Amino acid sequence: MTKQTEPKSHFAGLKQTRRNATLVALALSMLIGASVQPVLAVDRVVQLLGVCGLADAQFEGNRRHVRSRLISFQPDGYAGIVIDGVEGQRVDALKNLSLVFEPPAAGTSTFVLRIKTKGGKVQQFAIGDPNTLPNIPSEPVQGSPTDRQISVQVSNLLGANSTLKPDDIVAKYSFLFSCNKKNSRVEQYVESVFYGITPVSLLLEPITCNLK
Repeated sequence: MTKQTEPKSHFAGLKQTRRNATLVALALSMLIGASVQPVLAVDRVVQLLGVCGLADAQFEGNRRHVRSRLISFQPDGYAGIVIDGVEGQRVDALKNLSLVFEPPAAGTSTFVLRIKTKGGKVQQFAIGDPNTLPNIPSEPVQGSPTDRQISVQVSNLLGANSTLKPDDIVAKYSFLFSCNKKNSRVEQYVESVFYGITPVSLLLEPITCNLK
């Protein structure tokens, strides 16, 4: 596996900033005499890379654009991304998420959206595989011979073949990539992610097994 050498970002500081924003909002509501209700800071949604087992994940690009390279060597070796910042949201309150990726040859890999809830429920959605239910269809990207795109909407997550409920609380929202054959090497690029209309930055964090 490739050892990551990128400088560590200030993600720990980001977590502290979220907590501080919540405390400030509570204090202001008390000062102006408003009824005190649970106040949530507006969290920044970001991408974090992760690997589990025989897999690798790498950062590629420059200051203007960074994409992720996901590599798997075994069917149980996962590389992927976590959409950090949506945890604690109800499923029916999630914004549409769009993702552009460059897949490998058809039939060589599996790409899924995995949602884990606060109650421990896990639901996976096959991406671009109409033969597996539930699934999220992918479409070609106009002007690109290789890229595909998906749009994850609440209606996808609450479909007839999903176990998720509208009031389930999200604990982990992640995408997992793995190869389909043992002792092979398959890779995929994730070019961009949008949450609502906002681009989701890819943080240059140390890569850990944080996908599940």
